[in-house]
Amino acid sequence: MDRLAAFARARARLVLAAAIVLVALAAPFALRAESGLSPRGLSVSSWESSRAGVALATRFPLAQPNFVVVLEARRGSARSGPVPALGAELARRLAREPGVVAVATPFAVRGERGLGSGGAGLQLVVDPRLVSADGRVALVVAELGGNGSAVVDATRRLESSLPPGSPGVQVAYGGVGPALLATADRSEAGLRLDELIALPVVGLLLVVMFGTLAAAATPLAVAIVSVVVSLAVLDGLSTVTTVSVYSANIVTGLGLGLGVDYALLLVSRYREELAAGREASRALSRTMRTAGRTVALSAATVAAATAALVVLPMPGLRSAAYAGVSTVVVAAVGALVVLPALLSVLGARLEWGRVPGVGAGSRRAATLPPTEGAFYRRARWTFRRPWAVLGAVAVLLAVLGAPALHVRIGAKSLDLLSPGDSARVASETIARSFPALALPVTVVLSNPGGRGPVALDAMADGSAASPDGAAASPDGAAASPDGAAASPDGTAASPADTDATTVSRDETSLAGYAARLSRLRGVEEVTSAAGVFARGAAVAPAPPGMGDANGSWVGVVAPFAAGTQTAADLAVAVRAVPAPSGALVGGPGGETVDTSASLRRWLPLSWALGALACLVVMFLLAGSVLVPVKAVVLNGLSLVTSLGVVTWVFQDGHGAGLLGFTTPGTLDLTVPTLVFGIALGLSMDYEVFLLARIKEEHDLGADDDEAVAVGLQRTGRIVTLAAATMALTFLTFVVNGVSAVQAIGLGLATAVVVDALVIRTFALPALMHLAGRANWWAPRKLRRFHLLAGVWEAEPVAVLEVGRPVSQAALGALVRPESDDAER
Repeated sequence: MDRLAAFARARARLVLAAAIVLVALAAPFALRAESGLSPRGLSVSSWESSRAGVALATRFPLAQPNFVVVLEARRGSARSGPVPALGAELARRLAREPGVVAVATPFAVRGERGLGSGGAGLQLVVDPRLVSADGRVALVVAELGGNGSAVVDATRRLESSLPPGSPGVQVAYGGVGPALLATADRSEAGLRLDELIALPVVGLLLVVMFGTLAAAATPLAVAIVSVVVSLAVLDGLSTVTTVSVYSANIVTGLGLGLGVDYALLLVSRYREELAAGREASRALSRTMRTAGRTVALSAATVAAATAALVVLPMPGLRSAAYAGVSTVVVAAVGALVVLPALLSVLGARLEWGRVPGVGAGSRRAATLPPTEGAFYRRARWTFRRPWAVLGAVAVLLAVLGAPALHVRIGAKSLDLLSPGDSARVASETIARSFPALALPVTVVLSNPGGRGPVALDAMADGSAASPDGAAASPDGAAASPDGAAASPDGTAASPADTDATTVSRDETSLAGYAARLSRLRGVEEVTSAAGVFARGAAVAPAPPGMGDANGSWVGVVAPFAAGTQTAADLAVAVRAVPAPSGALVGGPGGETVDTSASLRRWLPLSWALGALACLVVMFLLAGSVLVPVKAVVLNGLSLVTSLGVVTWVFQDGHGAGLLGFTTPGTLDLTVPTLVFGIALGLSMDYEVFLLARIKEEHDLGADDDEAVAVGLQRTGRIVTLAAATMALTFLTFVVNGVSAVQAIGLGLATAVVVDALVIRTFALPALMHLAGRANWWAPRKLRRFHLLAGVWEAEPVAVLEVGRPVSQAALGALVRPESDDAER
């Protein structure tokens, strides 16, 4: 750090000029960063649901179209008036658009043989079923090819180029494409609003803290450099890998928060050294060797904890690790390179622009003895009643964290969008009027040998008899494929009600398989190439497009919203039913099952690696066993607390009206994953701030309680303001139009506030007081290792006996006496 400080002083103007040029070059890439981010990336290609989705989109593109035009007649019927002409024109336009794979419309399209310039092999289907039962709504549906980003780009182009409608027809766009576009647009708009809110308010807090405009501007400068450069890095990452759209929010929140935090710590220590009477160059040197070392260690901790997300198989969640680590590195470089140069140039002008009436507390705290400070007195108060304090903290954390006990994880759904969002309203209209298009579970069947869908003759006469010829039971309940009647109350049997060990020939046919699926609990009907089945009986002929020469697909119709646990339970039940040939079960329910299974497998490893990284870094700082373990345990408590608050708000729905969201009764899978992965590092950030100062006082000879009290006093104001700025930055996420981003922001803000104001202020001093000298205990071999490899202040330290002589060279590497330190 001495060399870094010397370089910053000697090349200060060059460093600042380079920083300005870098920001100017990075700005265009930062501004376009959101455009390259993916609204998807939460599935893995090897999952069964992913393979089912690819097979369905490739072989049966109109099975679940991702772009739907909703035409609602303002008066009269959609089968007459202006709707048919507009529907035919929309189908014609869609068929000519690049990237459109297939189009279906309920209206005849003239000259349809001349269509298809949108791409080779375009399917154009006329399907009368695309008019609702009440006759008021008609759909024109299309499948857009490509990945998530391509679908979003095509949707944006189509929505701006298609005819807007007519006085008698209301036109809206629904389906996956418009939903993804709305998510991306709301996230980007929310990000801009976050920045507009956070920067002025954080600047005001810094002015109140420092009392001068120049001192307040230096952390903001570092934060702006961090955000701009980090977003440019994110743009570069998006060209080589899938990067989630949420990563832009993470980069902005972390860049602004950490940039301010690190600069705040350095500027506060620098002013403290100046207040002690040291001249500017010596003050900067000592600041870099103390607070600078703490910033470097804190950055290493946050980066290591966030990097643990990289073990997750979902590309979108891994991208959070890339975004987090790159942002931490940029923020640390800005604080350790750019800020020292800025301080060197400013010199005494750091006190320029004093604001009357503010900052007096900060200036007084820098000059008063630590024993006269409020945080010192609070620590001493805690030492006198540690068990009472710990009991109160435990009760508070238990109350806040209790909702986490019933957390339920789900996949993405339309509930991520605000209730009034046009894409959500249109998609809800589709689900309400056309339930066969909103399938929670789909199955793709491959027919070996290309003999075509099996058992198609079962529906040749269109009768409603059961597939094996058994008549329906007298009460109207259909007989099961193996002859067993459905339950008397009309509820369908679950897989457990049938004998899965013996599969008859009929049950392995397509008709038998569809009939068996239709008897599962909660299923309304099953569509297949062998017909439509309900309660085990065939009720209608097969819809068009359900099969080809190589196989078929099956749609399970049920009133379960996408991403809910009920849809996942149905997918599990479908996978338990013997299928006629290589079945791939997918749809939203199947994706939720695969996601949950993947998270159960990989999340514990990610959390364990993050905790291990924190333990290692904290040991290098403290040189003890107890302090790192205590830090990780306390951080875990703050994380559970934040999950409890998020569950209470976003899963249970408290405050939904205030924040403008609706809940499906689950938390989106990204929320706990990212909150835990990122908040673990942020919590350790404040632990490092506090423990570094406590360790410094302890190494200089203070007893255990005194070291804790003085360390808390020296860092209390800094940690409180740093937590306030970080929490404020994340709380601005709640104005975002996407509920998952809102939940992530609330979770991170809660973790930061609880950690800084409850854990660090009360629980940590109480525990360290009770532990006494055990705080610094470690086995002899570990202590010897820490002497040689640990992180030490470049200040006079009291080296403890380790059982064998330590070489003068080793001590020289640890201790560098300075003439102006005699006063200490």
